[in-house]
Amino acid sequence: MKRTGKIYAAAFLCIGLGIALTGGGILAGGWPGIAVGKDGIRMADEFYKEAYRIEKTELEEFSSADIKIHSGNFYILPSDGFYLEYCLSGTDAEPSYTVADKKLTFKQTGDLEFYIMNFTWGRDEEEYYVKLYVPEDIYLDTLQLNGDSGNAFLDKLLADNVDIELSCGNLEAGQMQAEEVKLSLKSGNVSFESLLANKAMDIQMDFGNLTGEELSAEMFTVDSGYGNLRLTRANVDSAELFLNSGNLTCEQLSAEKELSISLESGELKAEKASAQRLEIDSNYGNVTLGELEAQEAEISADSGNVKAQSCSSTSLAVTAQSGEVNIQESVFSDGSFSLSSGNLKLLQLSAQSLNISSNYGNVYLELSDEPSEYSMKLRTQYGSIQAPAAGSLLSDGSEENFSVQGSSEKNIEVFCESGDISIKQKKSST
Repeated sequence: MKRTGKIYAAAFLCIGLGIALTGGGILAGGWPGIAVGKDGIRMADEFYKEAYRIEKTELEEFSSADIKIHSGNFYILPSDGFYLEYCLSGTDAEPSYTVADKKLTFKQTGDLEFYIMNFTWGRDEEEYYVKLYVPEDIYLDTLQLNGDSGNAFLDKLLADNVDIELSCGNLEAGQMQAEEVKLSLKSGNVSFESLLANKAMDIQMDFGNLTGEELSAEMFTVDSGYGNLRLTRANVDSAELFLNSGNLTCEQLSAEKELSISLESGELKAEKASAQRLEIDSNYGNVTLGELEAQEAEISADSGNVKAQSCSSTSLAVTAQSGEVNIQESVFSDGSFSLSSGNLKLLQLSAQSLNISSNYGNVYLELSDEPSEYSMKLRTQYGSIQAPAAGSLLSDGSEENFSVQGSSEKNIEVFCESGDISIKQKKSST
């Protein structure tokens, strides 16, 4: 017991001595901690250096900007002239900037430092930043921004070409208008109020969410690794959207020509989707649409349900491997549905030609037109058939076949390997 008491006493003595030495070092101007960087292991007081800073300084007029920042936030702010202001870490290389031939070049490089042991209490935490002041009505030729660690805040930006690359940081934009826009983020979110590209808009994101209010572009492409995409209104000529893991949500998504959406793992929700040609490919997740309008539409879902409030299309093809298909109002000329496992329900149906193939699941059709207008060929190997028109029904054990000749060129063909087929006429509201 006495030996244990001596050990505790020695331990508390060492702790007290350590605190006393630490306090003495701080009073002498030092600071506890160990930093590891390109120069090896250093003491914390060597790591902390006075920040590089300049107050708001007037610049010559420029039409292009090339900005490279190692660590710090970047701002574009409206002003009555061209100004630059910054406060950046003293541990990195000293920033340099020039304006030549109406081009602003700003550069700050550095290497990431990290701590094995660090005590930061008592030190002032300040923001490292670069602020670029530009007249609100100035239309830049190009803006190139490359940031290693830090956020970008663009209050309003007008430019021919915008190229922004952020390794670790968010991009927040108010209004951005350009001929071409290219955004590349490795880890960070993108949010904007209004984003307009008269030509191409290309967004690539490894980790992070994309959120926007108004978007317009001639060609809109998105390649997202892990993150959600949420748009309020998007109007484009053509679009190719790929999400590896994440949900896509949009109130209005309109394309004058082609709209291609591919999701590996995630849900698609759109209140209104329209295009001349629409293609949706979903591997794992539900597809939920409000209003769908397209000359040609192809929807493929490997594992998930496909639901739509209304669908108007000249040609519609739906393939579902494992999941239900439910459309509340279906109007199309040519329709093709292929289901491996799941029920199919088409309500308020009006079609010129409809072909349905189902392996395991029931098929329910509610016709808006007179059933007598349709020629029907219905067959189920294991199930029953209910049809509103008088025709020929043949039953052979578990298999049933139904056929009838309609009064017009409209036709319906349904084959079920295992499932019931039910066709009814919509009840009159009167």
